[in-house]
Amino acid sequence: MKEEDKYLCPITRQIMVEPVVDALGNTYDKEAISEWLKTNDTSQKTKEQLPNKNLTPTNNIKAEITEYKEEKIKKGLVILPKLLK
Repeated sequence: MKEEDKYLCPITRQIMVEPVVDALGNTYDKEAISEWLKTNDTSQKTKEQLPNKNLTPTNNIKAEITEYKEEKIKKGLVILPKLLK
């Protein structure tokens, strides 16, 4: 598994912008899972019945994603001048 995989929404396969956790503890990007929950009452990831449709923000994962992106930018700024030569 690549380092960034833990930051990917299982629905969009994109790095999450606003990570949230469903009632079963599965993490998704809020926009994607909110859309899913409009017409479903199951976990998109496991297909298990959700006891409720509450979504809880995951600030720790959001902070990790921010740090991950900042680190990638720093690495890019170091590598870019070498690539331009």
